[in-house]
Amino acid sequence: MSYTLIDNEIFEDENLTHTEFRVLSYLIRNYNSNLGYSFPTRKTMVEKCNMSKDTLNKVLNSLEERGYITRKTNPSKSGRNNIYYIHKYLFVPSIEEVPDEMKEIIEDKEEVSLEEKDVQETEELIRKFYAGEISAPEQVKKEELKEKLETFQVHLNRKMSSNLKEIIKDLDWSEIVDADMQININKKENYVTEKYIINAIYDNKRKVNLKLVK
Repeated sequence: MSYTLIDNEIFEDENLTHTEFRVLSYLIRNYNSNLGYSFPTRKTMVEKCNMSKDTLNKVLNSLEERGYITRKTNPSKSGRNNIYYIHKYLFVPSIEEVPDEMKEIIEDKEEVSLEEKDVQETEELIRKFYAGEISAPEQVKKEELKEKLETFQVHLNRKMSSNLKEIIKDLDWSEIVDADMQININKKENYVTEKYIINAIYDNKRKVNLKLVK
């Protein structure tokens, strides 16, 4: 019997961007203590972490380059999927490490163990982080805005206008991902106009407060 916990110091790591936080915490929460690694598919991570494939690739590359994770080919999947070794913010205490007087409590299903309480508290912190109830450090906010702008800048062959930046900065990641997917699917050329991007954003805006650009 073992438990997979997230070290709460992850919330103090100012070097992690918002998207990196989401991916790393997801990998930790899906860590298999028997195998010693996490192995979600890229498709699953794109869906669960609510980001595009390109953004996920950038995040995984960044996490690996800075020593948070190591990627290897999954030996049981004929090279089709990766496995992820996690080097930071992962805590996996085994039952042998728990004092004798605590083992009886852990084995009693009617009692909530200390480890389970820690898991619940960690999941609550993550929920609050996603809901915006916990303020991210200023550096993380700047990095998140940069990633939002880069998502759409790749569709333009010139520097983005300040008006478009103002529109993008208030979007949530679900709206950004949906608009980006719509552009990738429907665009006929490598680059599009800002009007094209604004229309895609308008189509996927949860609360419509933008005027459609004709």
